Amino acid sequence: MARPCRTCRLLVVLALFLCADCAHAPTAAPRDPDYTACAGGQLDACRRHAEGLGEADAAGALVVLQYACLLGHAPSCDDLSKVYGSAGADVAPSRQLAQLRDACDGGGAHACVLLAERVGKRFAEPLLKKACDAGDALGCHRLAATMRARFQLTGNLKRSVELEEKACELGNGAACAQAGRAYLFGAGVARDEARGNELLDDSCNAKHTGGCTLAAKIYQEGIGVKQDLRRAGRYYDYAAKKTAKQPPKKAAYVVFVGACSRHDLLGCFDAGWFRAEGVEVERNVTISREFFQRACKGGIEAACGRWKTIEPGAP
Repeated sequence: MARPCRTCRLLVVLALFLCADCAHAPTAAPRDPDYTACAGGQLDACRRHAEGLGEADAAGALVVLQYACLLGHAPSCDDLSKVYGSAGADVAPSRQLAQLRDACDGGGAHACVLLAERVGKRFAEPLLKKACDAGDALGCHRLAATMRARFQLTGNLKRSVELEEKACELGNGAACAQAGRAYLFGAGVARDEARGNELLDDSCNAKHTGGCTLAAKIYQEGIGVKQDLRRAGRYYDYAAKKTAKQPPKKAAYVVFVGACSRHDLLGCFDAGWFRAEGVEVERNVTISREFFQRACKGGIEAACGRWKTIEPGAP
Protein backbone atom coordinates (compact mmCIF):
# COMPACT_ATOMS: atom_id res chain seq x y z
CA MET A 1 0.00 0.00 0.00
CA ALA A 2 1.46 3.37 -0.98
CA ARG A 3 2.31 5.76 1.82
CA PRO A 4 0.72 9.24 1.62
CA CYS A 5 3.11 12.00 0.75
CA ARG A 6 4.34 14.34 3.46
CA THR A 7 2.59 17.36 1.95
CA CYS A 8 -0.70 15.48 1.79
CA ARG A 9 -0.45 14.54 5.43
CA LEU A 10 0.32 18.15 6.31
CA LEU A 11 -2.72 19.40 4.43
CA VAL A 12 -4.96 16.85 6.14
CA VAL A 13 -3.74 17.92 9.57
CA LEU A 14 -4.15 21.58 8.66
CA ALA A 15 -7.65 20.96 7.36
CA LEU A 16 -8.62 19.25 10.61
CA PHE A 17 -7.13 22.14 12.57
CA LEU A 18 -8.79 24.88 10.57
CA CYS A 19 -12.15 23.16 10.22
CA ALA A 20 -12.55 21.99 13.81
CA ASP A 21 -15.51 24.35 14.01
CA CYS A 22 -16.54 24.96 10.41
CA ALA A 23 -20.15 25.75 11.25
CA HIS A 24 -19.29 29.34 11.97
CA ALA A 25 -16.33 31.67 11.76
CA PRO A 26 -14.05 31.54 14.79
CA THR A 27 -14.07 34.50 17.10
CA ALA A 28 -11.38 35.71 19.44
CA ALA A 29 -11.73 35.21 23.14
CA PRO A 30 -12.83 38.31 25.11
CA ARG A 31 -10.08 40.91 24.84
CA ASP A 32 -9.40 44.32 26.28
CA PRO A 33 -10.52 47.34 24.22
CA ASP A 34 -7.01 47.89 22.87
CA TYR A 35 -6.96 44.41 21.29
CA THR A 36 -10.31 45.06 19.63
CA ALA A 37 -9.13 48.44 18.37
CA CYS A 38 -5.89 46.85 17.14
CA ALA A 39 -7.82 44.21 15.20
CA GLY A 40 -9.83 47.03 13.67
CA GLY A 41 -6.71 48.71 12.32
CA GLN A 42 -5.86 51.22 15.08
CA LEU A 43 -2.19 50.33 15.27
CA ASP A 44 -1.29 52.50 18.28
CA ALA A 45 -3.72 50.32 20.23
CA CYS A 46 -1.71 47.23 19.22
CA ARG A 47 1.33 48.65 20.94
CA ARG A 48 -0.63 49.54 24.07
CA HIS A 49 -2.07 46.03 24.23
CA ALA A 50 1.38 44.47 23.84
CA GLU A 51 2.74 46.68 26.61
CA GLY A 52 -0.08 45.44 28.82
CA LEU A 53 0.87 41.83 28.14
CA GLY A 54 4.52 42.52 28.95
CA GLU A 55 6.98 39.77 29.79
CA ALA A 56 4.23 37.72 31.40
CA ASP A 57 2.97 36.87 27.90
CA ALA A 58 5.88 37.59 25.58
CA ALA A 59 4.50 35.26 22.91
CA GLY A 60 1.17 37.11 22.93
CA ALA A 61 2.96 40.43 22.62
CA LEU A 62 4.94 39.02 19.69
CA VAL A 63 1.72 38.17 17.85
CA VAL A 64 0.23 41.64 18.32
CA LEU A 65 3.37 43.59 17.47
CA GLN A 66 4.13 41.44 14.42
CA TYR A 67 0.67 42.20 13.06
CA ALA A 68 1.05 45.96 13.61
CA CYS A 69 4.59 46.00 12.22
CA LEU A 70 3.51 44.17 9.05
CA LEU A 71 0.92 46.91 8.55
CA GLY A 72 3.65 49.56 8.69
CA HIS A 73 3.57 50.81 12.30
CA ALA A 74 7.21 51.76 12.98
CA PRO A 75 6.97 52.00 16.82
CA SER A 76 5.58 48.47 16.89
CA CYS A 77 8.47 47.29 14.73
CA ASP A 78 10.85 48.74 17.30
CA ASP A 79 9.05 47.04 20.19
CA LEU A 80 8.89 43.84 18.16
CA SER A 81 12.67 43.70 17.97
CA LYS A 82 12.76 43.59 21.79
CA VAL A 83 10.07 40.92 22.10
CA TYR A 84 11.67 38.48 19.62
CA GLY A 85 14.30 37.50 22.15
CA SER A 86 12.04 37.20 25.18
CA ALA A 87 9.51 35.16 23.20
CA GLY A 88 12.30 32.85 22.00
CA ALA A 89 11.53 33.44 18.35
CA ASP A 90 14.05 33.06 15.54
CA VAL A 91 13.25 35.18 12.48
CA ALA A 92 15.25 35.39 9.27
CA PRO A 93 17.47 38.53 9.47
CA SER A 94 16.72 39.48 5.87
CA ARG A 95 13.04 39.79 6.80
CA GLN A 96 13.75 42.08 9.73
CA LEU A 97 16.14 44.50 8.06
CA ALA A 98 13.58 46.69 6.28
CA GLN A 99 11.38 46.79 9.37
CA LEU A 100 14.33 47.82 11.52
CA ARG A 101 15.32 50.62 9.15
CA ASP A 102 11.78 52.01 9.15
CA ALA A 103 11.53 51.73 12.92
CA CYS A 104 14.91 53.42 13.48
CA ASP A 105 14.02 56.25 11.08
CA GLY A 106 10.72 56.60 12.91
CA GLY A 107 12.41 57.14 16.27
CA GLY A 108 12.68 53.55 17.51
CA ALA A 109 15.90 53.60 19.53
CA HIS A 110 16.22 49.86 20.05
CA ALA A 111 15.69 49.23 16.35
CA CYS A 112 18.73 51.45 15.71
CA VAL A 113 20.78 49.22 18.01
CA LEU A 114 19.73 46.06 16.19
CA LEU A 115 20.31 47.74 12.84
CA ALA A 116 23.84 48.66 13.94
CA GLU A 117 24.57 44.95 14.36
CA ARG A 118 23.85 44.38 10.68
CA VAL A 119 25.47 47.34 8.90
CA GLY A 120 29.14 46.99 9.79
CA LYS A 121 31.45 49.07 11.98
CA ARG A 122 31.61 52.08 9.67
CA PHE A 123 27.89 52.81 9.90
CA ALA A 124 27.21 51.36 13.34
CA GLU A 125 28.51 54.21 15.50
CA PRO A 126 26.04 56.91 14.29
CA LEU A 127 23.17 54.46 14.82
CA LEU A 128 24.34 53.63 18.33
CA LYS A 129 24.75 57.34 19.15
CA LYS A 130 21.22 58.00 17.94
CA ALA A 131 19.93 55.19 20.14
CA CYS A 132 21.93 56.34 23.17
CA ASP A 133 20.79 59.95 22.77
CA ALA A 134 17.22 58.65 22.75
CA GLY A 135 17.80 56.88 26.07
CA ASP A 136 18.45 53.30 24.98
CA ALA A 137 20.70 51.61 27.57
CA LEU A 138 22.05 48.97 25.22
CA GLY A 139 22.84 51.64 22.63
CA CYS A 140 24.97 53.54 25.16
CA HIS A 141 26.71 50.35 26.30
CA ARG A 142 27.61 49.29 22.77
CA LEU A 143 28.65 52.80 21.77
CA ALA A 144 31.08 52.80 24.70
CA ALA A 145 32.51 49.46 23.58
CA THR A 146 32.89 50.79 20.04
CA MET A 147 34.84 53.79 21.29
CA ARG A 148 37.15 51.62 23.39
CA ALA A 149 37.86 49.35 20.45
CA ARG A 150 38.45 52.22 18.02
CA PHE A 151 40.99 54.26 20.00
CA GLN A 152 42.75 53.31 23.19
CA LEU A 153 43.24 56.97 24.12
CA THR A 154 42.63 58.53 27.53
CA GLY A 155 39.97 60.93 26.25
CA ASN A 156 38.04 58.18 24.52
CA LEU A 157 38.33 55.89 27.52
CA LYS A 158 36.94 58.56 29.81
CA ARG A 159 34.04 59.16 27.43
CA SER A 160 33.39 55.42 27.21
CA VAL A 161 33.15 55.20 31.02
CA GLU A 162 30.70 58.09 31.02
CA LEU A 163 28.58 56.26 28.48
CA GLU A 164 28.74 53.05 30.52
CA GLU A 165 27.56 54.97 33.60
CA LYS A 166 24.67 56.41 31.61
CA ALA A 167 23.75 52.93 30.37
CA CYS A 168 24.00 51.66 33.94
CA GLU A 169 21.58 54.34 35.14
CA LEU A 170 19.21 53.21 32.38
CA GLY A 171 19.32 49.66 33.73
CA ASN A 172 22.02 47.84 31.76
CA GLY A 173 23.80 45.51 34.18
CA ALA A 174 26.71 44.77 31.85
CA ALA A 175 27.44 48.50 31.63
CA CYS A 176 27.44 48.75 35.43
CA ALA A 177 30.03 45.97 35.55
CA GLN A 178 32.21 47.59 32.89
CA ALA A 179 32.11 51.00 34.56
CA GLY A 180 32.73 49.44 37.97
CA ARG A 181 35.83 47.70 36.71
CA ALA A 182 37.07 50.96 35.17
CA TYR A 183 36.84 52.74 38.53
CA LEU A 184 38.43 49.85 40.44
CA PHE A 185 41.41 49.74 38.09
CA GLY A 186 41.57 53.43 37.15
CA ALA A 187 41.03 52.74 33.44
CA GLY A 188 40.14 56.07 31.80
CA VAL A 189 39.03 57.64 35.09
CA ALA A 190 40.62 58.30 38.47
CA ARG A 191 40.74 55.16 40.59
CA ASP A 192 37.78 55.14 43.00
CA GLU A 193 37.27 51.86 44.83
CA ALA A 194 34.04 53.02 46.52
CA ARG A 195 32.47 54.04 43.21
CA GLY A 196 33.63 50.81 41.58
CA ASN A 197 32.02 48.71 44.32
CA GLU A 198 28.81 50.71 44.04
CA LEU A 199 28.62 50.05 40.31
CA LEU A 200 29.33 46.35 40.73
CA ASP A 201 26.50 46.17 43.27
CA ASP A 202 24.26 47.89 40.72
CA SER A 203 25.30 45.26 38.17
CA CYS A 204 24.16 42.46 40.46
CA ASN A 205 20.92 44.27 41.29
CA ALA A 206 20.27 44.58 37.55
CA LYS A 207 20.38 40.75 37.35
CA HIS A 208 23.62 40.69 35.37
CA THR A 209 25.29 37.48 36.48
CA GLY A 210 28.47 38.36 34.61
CA GLY A 211 28.89 41.47 36.76
CA CYS A 212 28.38 39.50 39.97
CA THR A 213 30.88 36.86 38.87
CA LEU A 214 33.40 39.51 37.83
CA ALA A 215 33.15 41.19 41.23
CA ALA A 216 33.52 37.83 42.97
CA LYS A 217 36.71 36.99 41.07
CA ILE A 218 38.18 40.43 41.70
CA TYR A 219 37.76 40.09 45.46
CA GLN A 220 38.59 36.40 45.57
CA GLU A 221 41.96 36.96 43.95
CA GLY A 222 42.60 40.49 45.20
CA ILE A 223 42.95 41.97 41.70
CA GLY A 224 43.54 45.68 42.24
CA VAL A 225 41.79 45.55 45.62
CA LYS A 226 42.39 44.04 49.02
CA GLN A 227 41.48 40.35 49.00
CA ASP A 228 38.10 39.82 50.65
CA LEU A 229 36.85 36.23 50.47
CA ARG A 230 33.68 36.99 52.40
CA ARG A 231 32.71 39.69 49.92
CA ALA A 232 33.63 37.38 47.03
CA GLY A 233 31.36 34.69 48.43
CA ARG A 234 28.49 37.15 48.68
CA TYR A 235 28.90 38.10 45.00
CA TYR A 236 29.00 34.44 44.00
CA ASP A 237 25.75 33.93 45.93
CA TYR A 238 24.19 36.84 44.05
CA ALA A 239 25.25 35.32 40.73
CA ALA A 240 23.77 31.94 41.63
CA LYS A 241 20.44 33.48 42.65
CA LYS A 242 20.18 35.56 39.47
CA THR A 243 20.95 32.70 37.12
CA ALA A 244 17.69 31.50 35.56
CA LYS A 245 17.12 28.66 33.15
CA GLN A 246 16.25 30.00 29.71
CA PRO A 247 13.14 28.60 28.04
CA PRO A 248 13.69 26.56 24.87
CA LYS A 249 13.63 28.58 21.68
CA LYS A 250 10.47 28.47 19.68
CA ALA A 251 10.16 29.71 16.10
CA ALA A 252 7.83 32.65 15.59
CA TYR A 253 5.76 30.66 13.09
CA VAL A 254 5.04 28.05 15.75
CA VAL A 255 3.96 30.81 18.15
CA PHE A 256 1.60 32.24 15.53
CA VAL A 257 0.04 28.89 14.65
CA GLY A 258 -0.47 28.18 18.33
CA ALA A 259 -2.14 31.54 18.83
CA CYS A 260 -4.40 30.92 15.83
CA SER A 261 -5.42 27.53 17.24
CA ARG A 262 -6.56 29.40 20.38
CA HIS A 263 -8.74 31.67 18.20
CA ASP A 264 -6.34 34.62 18.30
CA LEU A 265 -7.14 36.09 14.92
CA LEU A 266 -4.02 38.25 14.77
CA GLY A 267 -2.02 35.04 15.13
CA CYS A 268 -3.87 33.61 12.12
CA PHE A 269 -2.92 36.69 10.11
CA ASP A 270 0.75 36.40 11.12
CA ALA A 271 0.87 32.68 10.34
CA GLY A 272 -0.67 33.36 6.94
CA TRP A 273 1.91 36.01 6.17
CA PHE A 274 4.82 33.73 7.15
CA ARG A 275 3.44 30.97 4.90
CA ALA A 276 2.80 33.35 2.02
CA GLU A 277 6.32 34.81 2.21
CA GLY A 278 8.14 31.58 3.03
CA VAL A 279 9.59 32.86 6.30
CA GLU A 280 10.97 30.07 8.55
CA VAL A 281 8.81 27.53 6.70
CA GLU A 282 8.32 26.49 3.10
CA ARG A 283 6.11 28.86 1.12
CA ASN A 284 2.66 27.37 0.68
CA VAL A 285 -0.10 29.52 -0.81
CA THR A 286 -2.87 27.03 -0.02
CA ILE A 287 -2.04 27.02 3.68
CA SER A 288 -1.51 30.79 3.80
CA ARG A 289 -4.92 31.36 2.24
CA GLU A 290 -6.51 29.18 4.92
CA PHE A 291 -4.93 31.25 7.66
CA PHE A 292 -5.88 34.54 6.00
CA GLN A 293 -9.43 33.30 5.41
CA ARG A 294 -9.77 32.35 9.06
CA ALA A 295 -8.59 35.81 10.17
CA CYS A 296 -10.78 37.54 7.58
CA LYS A 297 -13.94 35.74 8.66
CA GLY A 298 -13.15 36.74 12.22
CA GLY A 299 -13.11 40.43 11.26
CA ILE A 300 -9.47 41.23 10.40
CA GLU A 301 -9.86 43.44 7.34
CA ALA A 302 -6.16 43.35 6.44
CA ALA A 303 -6.39 39.56 6.16
CA CYS A 304 -9.29 39.83 3.73
CA GLY A 305 -7.13 41.83 1.37
CA ARG A 306 -4.34 39.27 1.47
CA TRP A 307 -6.72 36.34 1.10
CA LYS A 308 -8.41 37.82 -1.98
CA THR A 309 -5.20 38.81 -3.74
CA ILE A 310 -3.52 35.40 -3.46
CA GLU A 311 -4.64 33.12 -6.25
CA PRO A 312 -5.48 29.57 -5.10
CA GLY A 313 -3.26 28.03 -7.75
CA ALA A 314 -0.31 30.37 -7.28
CA PRO A 315 3.06 28.75 -6.61
